[in-house]
Amino acid sequence: MIREATSSDFDTIWSIFRLVVSTGTSYVYSPTTTKDAAYDIWMERPLKTYVYLDDHGSITGTYYIKENRPDLGSHICRCGFMVHPDAHRQGIGEAMCSHALAIAPTLGFRGMQLSYVVSTNHASVNLWLKMGFQQVGRVPNAFQHQSLGDVDILIMHKSLTN
Repeated sequence: MIREATSSDFDTIWSIFRLVVSTGTSYVYSPTTTKDAAYDIWMERPLKTYVYLDDHGSITGTYYIKENRPDLGSHICRCGFMVHPDAHRQGIGEAMCSHALAIAPTLGFRGMQLSYVVSTNHASVNLWLKMGFQQVGRVPNAFQHQSLGDVDILIMHKSLTN
């Protein structure tokens, strides 16, 4: 089940956020991001934040949706997705992406752009391709991967009007 997040969900979201960014391999946020900064990033800035609940009602994934850019770029959204490391390969990312693709047009968005997909994060790249995103750009050496050094990031897009 996916539902809109509440502030009371944040302690669990924070635990997922902390685990995901601590690796320094898939998200631009510093491994030392504070809880207050993470709350701002994940709960305050987005238009909406959602959580994925497993069969036991535990939060195992989360995502946000917001406009990619203001004003004349506000018809394109962007999302950030995180899944608890213990819950990988269970279809949670795909379920949240499907949810985001369904919700986005109801919020007035006509496209979705994933602006900072780490090229070495093969699970994410493959998921976004499976979900119908196209790679529309590549920025060389734009991500400081914790163990591989500088690696490319991909810019991916999916139209929501076709």
